[in-house]
Amino acid sequence: MGELGINLPGLITQLVSFIILGLVLTKFLYKPIVKLLDERAEKIKKGLDDAESATRSAEEAAQRTEEEIMKARQEGKKLIAEAQLTSSSLREAEKKKITVEIESMMSKARKEIENEKDGAIMELKNHFGDLVVDAAGKVIEQEVDEKNHSELIKKTLEKEIK
Repeated sequence: MGELGINLPGLITQLVSFIILGLVLTKFLYKPIVKLLDERAEKIKKGLDDAESATRSAEEAAQRTEEEIMKARQEGKKLIAEAQLTSSSLREAEKKKITVEIESMMSKARKEIENEKDGAIMELKNHFGDLVVDAAGKVIEQEVDEKNHSELIKKTLEKEIK
């Protein structure tokens, strides 16, 4: 080996030094670096898992929010429909009440008119009866008694009405 220029004791020394350096580096440098890298990988994995969990939670919250919004819209529509129905009912009830009041007023007015008409007719009958009695008395030149008076009024009215 001397011909090649290789120094065997130097080579062995360098080989032993390299092995010792490798062991020292493995013990003091490689293992801590691997441990550090494993810890870092674990933190990254945990961060990704947390991010995924947070994403899922956010999606679930968004879905719940959307469901609550839909529910609120449905309740709003229901309340509007109920309000419209109540409004219609109140409007109809008020219309009926006013109609009943108007009919009542019309009925009272008709009764009053009928009563006044009947009163006027009675007054006219009495007045007409008196006129007939006076006229008959003058024609007959005698005073008609109460019985004759009633009969005369009835006959005269029957003739006038027909």
